[in-house]
Amino acid sequence: MSHWTTKELLRDGATKHDIARRVATGQLYRLSRGLYTSARPEGRDALKAIVHQYPATIFTGHTAAAVYGLGSVSAPATGLVPGDHRSISTPAMTLTRSRQRRHRIVDGLPVTTPAATIAALGRDDLTAVKFLERHYDGLKGADRFAADLRAMRPEQRAALDSVLSRAVIGASSRMERLFILDLRRKGLDVIPNFRFGPYTWDGGIPDGTTLFDLDSYRYHGPHKEDMGDMGDMNHRTFVIDRWKSNHAEMFGWGHLQYTDSCLAYPDTRAHALAEILSLVEHRRSRRHPEAVPGGVNSGVWTFHGEWG
Repeated sequence: MSHWTTKELLRDGATKHDIARRVATGQLYRLSRGLYTSARPEGRDALKAIVHQYPATIFTGHTAAAVYGLGSVSAPATGLVPGDHRSISTPAMTLTRSRQRRHRIVDGLPVTTPAATIAALGRDDLTAVKFLERHYDGLKGADRFAADLRAMRPEQRAALDSVLSRAVIGASSRMERLFILDLRRKGLDVIPNFRFGPYTWDGGIPDGTTLFDLDSYRYHGPHKEDMGDMGDMNHRTFVIDRWKSNHAEMFGWGHLQYTDSCLAYPDTRAHALAEILSLVEHRRSRRHPEAVPGGVNSGVWTFHGEWG
């Protein structure tokens, strides 16, 4: 779908009378003052036309949510424009001045960050929980979330309190998220994808100097033959896991490791949770752990014969 501003139509040779006639005959659709499209725009076509006229727009609220896939686009579209622009309120759009400019580009459209979008909606349902977990997953998820949170106003951050009490930001899989939620319900402050020295653990509990991993045999098992590149990767991961555990021990932290199959059975899962709770309680009761002299504080990949 094509879109033009009045200035563009006049530049292309049309007169104001021509524009009015083409609107009256259905050749043009007037979306808003000074903005025309080749037909009545629906959904994202309307948003693209708005951005064409107001390039500094960042969509927010229900409009941003629709672009992310939560619901459908409806009028008026809501957005933010820089402080030196004028606010606009028409049946097609409501654009408000704001100094907040942090955003994402989704399908070519500028939208507020996932955190700011959920805050604007005021949602704390399961859909909102999964939305935040999906957009802030993985090794850098917590860092991305923290950066987005810093760019928000205090009242926006406060609007996320309820949903964040049930969301696990920064986990890499559903298995990890559910297990960490179980631990949090038992009172532990667990940090997903916790960095300790050169290694990353699936979870860390700093006030209990405790680390844990939840591994699958497919990706962490020792097998190498008949698997091609996957086998080589598994061999590397298997070696790294050994040295990662050694590193934690040498630097005074407790560490526990479980498999995905361990968590699939209620009794085994309960034992895993109980062990972590017991280890944290035990380590909290001791004096601050001390590192063992001579521990290697660099990743094994920097010195192992195959990769060093």
